[in-house]
Amino acid sequence: MSSPEKLLQRQREIRTQIQNNLDILIGSVVRSPSMTGWCLTDKVRGRTVTRYVRKSIVADARRMSDQCQRLWKLLRQLSEVNWKLLRHRAQ
Repeated sequence: MSSPEKLLQRQREIRTQIQNNLDILIGSVVRSPSMTGWCLTDKVRGRTVTRYVRKSIVADARRMSDQCQRLWKLLRQLSEVNWKLLRHRAQ
């Protein structure tokens, strides 16, 4: 098991990374073969919502969508570190 100091340091690092990845766009940016342009697709209240994405902003939209995936991974890592810290406090 890691020491509490190392866990707290890791927690600070992950929090910083999370703050640096908050420029997000939830959904997938895709180009449909049946459509002529790009779309952002997401589930909202159980329904698929599709929004048109202009060609000029596709690169930014894809980058922001990718950052959303990184953010989820960072949140999982933070949760694991927090769990280890809680277990360590309980001893």
